[in-house]
Amino acid sequence: MSDERWYSAAEIQERYRVSRKTVMRWIEDGKLPGARKKAPYKRSPYEIPQSAIDYFEKQRNSS
Repeated sequence: MSDERWYSAAEIQERYRVSRKTVMRWIEDGKLPGARKKAPYKRSPYEIPQSAIDYFEKQRNSS
């Protein structure tokens, strides 16, 4: 079992001061790899692993 921390989409919104729509777009575009829905339902919230945030920040800093 992994000890990796998982964040909600709302926490990502707050961290980067962006809208929910922007976070969803980042997930859809693969900028936050490993993001997953908490449940199989259409409106289920997403959770994002720390590794996805690390990847995202590395990509942002290399641009």
